[in-house]
This record gives sequence, C-alpha cells and structure tokens, in this order.
Amino acid sequence: MEKVAAYVEKAPDKMKVSYPKEKLVKIIIPVYKNNLDSNESLSLKQCCTILAKRPIVIVKPESLDMDAICQMYPQYISTSGS
Repeated sequence: MEKVAAYVEKAPDKMKVSYPKEKLVKIIIPVYKNNLDSNESLSLKQCCTILAKRPIVIVKPESLDMDAICQMYPQYISTSGS
C-alpha cells in the first residue's frame, strides 16, 4: 500500500492537516464487458473528460479483453498498468 505524506500547516489558533490532492482520490470504474452500449460509452467518455486530472482505475475480471475500449479512448486508457 502506498503511503501518502501529510502536510501540517500551523496557523495562530489551529493546526490544519492537508494531503496532496492527486493522492487523495482515485476514480474507480468497474467494467465487466468489452462491448459498451451507447450510454455506457458516453458515460465513460464523460467521466474521463471531466475527471482527467484524477487517477482513473478500471477494475475488471482478469479474463476481460480491454482492447476495444482502449482503442476507443486511447488518450484516457492504456493497458500499460502504470
């Protein structure tokens, strides 16, 4: 598990703890089929567009081939695992 460093800012009356924003939230998208219908495709595209600055993680069965989806959205999704 990756550790996230916390930063403490001291103010005169209080202490404020903040975390790096890029480490706080990951967008989890479950995918269970490789052929998306038009609504699913639009939802995935909109999610990737709006939330592009956040890490997006696709959760899928090991046996699912993601090639078709990766080809539809190469700017958002890769199979590199990084």
